[in-house]
Amino acid sequence: MTDPGYGFYLAGSLALFFLLGLLSAWRRGFSPGKTALILGLVVIASLLGARLWNVFTNPAYYTAQPNAWFSLHWTGFSLYGGLLLGASAGLLLARALRWPLLRLADALVPAAGVAIAVAKVGCFFNGCCYGLPTNLPWGVTYPAGSLPYLDQLSRGWILFSAQSLPIHPTQLYEALAGLLGAAGAFWLLGKKLPNGAVFWSFVIWFSACRWLISYWRASTLILPVHEWLDPILYASLIVIAGVMLFRSMRTATRMPVEMESHPIR
Repeated sequence: MTDPGYGFYLAGSLALFFLLGLLSAWRRGFSPGKTALILGLVVIASLLGARLWNVFTNPAYYTAQPNAWFSLHWTGFSLYGGLLLGASAGLLLARALRWPLLRLADALVPAAGVAIAVAKVGCFFNGCCYGLPTNLPWGVTYPAGSLPYLDQLSRGWILFSAQSLPIHPTQLYEALAGLLGAAGAFWLLGKKLPNGAVFWSFVIWFSACRWLISYWRASTLILPVHEWLDPILYASLIVIAGVMLFRSMRTATRMPVEMESHPIR
């Protein structure tokens, strides 16, 4: 059962990313026309990557329902697949345009953080990406017929109940991580840091948050592949981003950081 407003939040997150990203890049000297082209590609690639990652982690569902591959409904998307393919596509196009890749990536980080937060709020209201049962005071319940309710019913955790057991609001945890990451990136953009420092810092921050939050999500019960895949993915991203951040900061200590302010056409 999908909340009718779920698509609104997802579409809104993509629109916000496009508009905020365009504004941030323009303020850092990138031409609006080519930036809009890159952002448009990122949005399309993000949707494709999110669907492909969902297929990869849930093959049984798509084998049973092959038409779901091409579904136009706002379901069947996985966040990290969208982030990975979207970022890769955007950076490749920026490279083709001979733009400074990491400088552009830095400029787009705050917009990405806000977009993630909006999308995860949509997940919260929809009831997907839900957490495990908890006794913490901020545990939330979902009504009968919701995804968490049906999952708990199938496991025998509830029988005759009008609502689910209280669960971790993991979607809101991720939304908060996205907002804090966006705020941190916005603050770092005002510092004299080498190109890529903001981007790699956000990758480390959000991957670490997702890794921690994954232990409170019910996805490992529904799709056991997440139990081994998530730690490998997050650890790999943290190590790669950490190495790149160290290299960029080490290079910056050897030579002055050049703050480019001229327009990039």
